[in-house]
Order: sequence, then C-alpha cells, then structure tokens
Amino acid sequence: MRGREAEGAEVERVRDLGRVLRALFAGFRVP
Repeated sequence: MRGREAEGAEVERVRDLGRVLRALFAGFRVP
C-alpha cells in the first residue's frame, strides 16, 4: 500500500462526504 494512493482515496472520500453534507444542510435550510 502506498501512502500517496491511500491519501488520494481519503481525499476523494472526504470530498464526497462534504458534498453529501452540503446537500443535506441545504435541504434542511430550504423547506
């Protein structure tokens, strides 16, 4: 396992989670 590849996967996961969280917050803010 290479650190760089692992970090890349982590970043992608964080980005996806960020998108989902933003969508959820937007949904709660907008009725």
